[in-house]
Amino acid sequence: MCILGDEVWRESYYMKVNMNRTVEAIGGGDFSITAWVKVPRLREQDYIILLRAGGGLSDFKLYIQKHTGLLRLSSFNVGDYGCGVIDNGSWNHIAVTYQDYALRFYRNGLLLYTFQVSGGVLPAPADSQIALPAEGDGSFPGEIDQLRVLARYLSADEVVCAMNANAHPHVVASGSSRIPPAPLYEDPLFNSAKDGTVVWNRYEQNWWYFYMQVRNGANEPGVSRSHGTTIGVSVSEDGGLTWEYRGFLRGLDAIPGSNTHWAPDIVWEGGKYHAFITKVRGKTNPNWEGDRFIFHYTSTNMMDWTREGKLEQLSSSRCLDGTAYKLPDGKWGFWYKDEVANRTAFAEGADLLSLRFQHFIDLSAGPLEGPNVFFWKDYYWLIGDDLYSYEGIRVYRSTDCRNWERKSNILHMSGSRRDDAEVGHHPEVIVNGEETCIFYWVSAPKDPAAQFGRNSYLQVAKLEFKDGELACDRDKEFELLLPCPPIPVAGHEQGTL
Repeated sequence: MCILGDEVWRESYYMKVNMNRTVEAIGGGDFSITAWVKVPRLREQDYIILLRAGGGLSDFKLYIQKHTGLLRLSSFNVGDYGCGVIDNGSWNHIAVTYQDYALRFYRNGLLLYTFQVSGGVLPAPADSQIALPAEGDGSFPGEIDQLRVLARYLSADEVVCAMNANAHPHVVASGSSRIPPAPLYEDPLFNSAKDGTVVWNRYEQNWWYFYMQVRNGANEPGVSRSHGTTIGVSVSEDGGLTWEYRGFLRGLDAIPGSNTHWAPDIVWEGGKYHAFITKVRGKTNPNWEGDRFIFHYTSTNMMDWTREGKLEQLSSSRCLDGTAYKLPDGKWGFWYKDEVANRTAFAEGADLLSLRFQHFIDLSAGPLEGPNVFFWKDYYWLIGDDLYSYEGIRVYRSTDCRNWERKSNILHMSGSRRDDAEVGHHPEVIVNGEETCIFYWVSAPKDPAAQFGRNSYLQVAKLEFKDGELACDRDKEFELLLPCPPIPVAGHEQGTL
C-alpha cells in the first residue's frame, strides 16, 4: 500500500473554467506537488498559472510557459526551471518534487529531469491560489483534478503510486486511425527534438527514435542551449504512430553530462548496434567555436553503450553529423559535414572500425547537414539539409553509391499542418515499398518575443518517386505503419536498421 501522508492541502474535484481556490501555505524545506491537468495548446497566449503563492521574497509559481508548453516552477530563491510539455489537450499527471537542492519534474509517472538548484523554497503565505487564467484572459483555459501539495519529498515510486491511486477517469486510448498526427512527436522535456534517427530495435522488437535534446532554457548566452545536450530516446510499439519517451542514452561519457552530444546515427553490423555521435567538449559554449569529433559506440540493447573510440582518420577537427551505409561492394561508406572545408565529406572502410576520409562530395555546393543514405526505386539516394540556402532537403541520386547526381530539393515549401510551416531538417527515410516515409524536424514559427528559444518537432510525410525524382507533399494524408521487422532492401539492410 502507498501512504502519502503529511499533506499540507489536498482536494479531489473536477476544476472547470473560472474556478480559483485558496489553499494552505507552502512551507520551506522539502515539498511535492502532484495533479492531473488538461490544458489545450495555446502558445499564442501568455503563461497559464496552475498554482501561485505569495509575492516578493515568498513568490512561488507553478505554471505553463506559453511559447514552449513546458511546466515550469518559479521561486525567488530557487529560480525558474521548466521541464515537461503538458499543453497537448490531454490529461497528464504531473509531479514536481524538491529535496536537498534537487528539483525533479515528472510527467505521467516518468522522471523527466533533475535540476540542481542553488536555494530552497521560502515559506509562502496562506493566500495561495490555483487555476488562474492566462494573463490578459478572463478564464482558466483548462481543467485540474486531484491537486496535492505535500510538505515532504515523494520518491519516484511514490509519484507513480500517487498517479495510479488516482488514475483519471477521463484518460482515453487513442483511436484506430493510422493517419499520423502533426507533429508526430514532441520532446516531453524541453519541446526540442532535433537531429534524430529512427531505428528498429531487434532486442525489443519495436521502433526507437534517437534525437538531440536541446534545452529551452532561460537566459543562456548565445547558443549555449545547444551544448551540454543529451541523446534522448522515444519508443513506438505500434509501427510509428505513437511515441513514448524512454530517457537518455547511457555510457556516452566517462562522466555523464560533461560534454555535448549531437546527431546520432545507428546501424546494425556483426551482431550489435554501432552508433556514431558527434561530441563537443563542454556544456555551456556560447558560440559555435571549438573542435567537434565523431565517436563510435556499440550496444546490444540500444540503451546502454560502450565507447569504442574517436574516428581518427576523418578530414579535419570539425567533423559532425556522420551517417554510415554499406556500399554495394561490401565496404562501409560514411558521409559527414566538414566545417573546415565547408563541404560534405566521404570516408570508407572495410569495416566500421577503419573508416578513412576519401574525398568531398559536390565541390560546387556547401555541405549537407544531417546526411542520410538509402536505396529505393533502383537508385541510391543521398539527402540532407541544404544548410546555407535554407531550401529544405537537398537530394542526390546514384547507381553505385559513389558518384552522385544533383536532383531537385524537397521539403522546402511550407506545409499547412500544425508546426509544419518551415523547411524540413535532418531527414530520415524508412523504405517500405510504396509506403516509404520521411521523418524530419521543423522549428516552430519565429517569435521575437520568445524568451526560451524555439521549439523543434518531429514530423513524418509520405515519400514519392516521380519522373526519376523524389517528391514529398507534406500535407498529403497517408497511413503510417512502419514494417516490423524492417524489409531488407537490395540485399542490404536499410542503413539505420
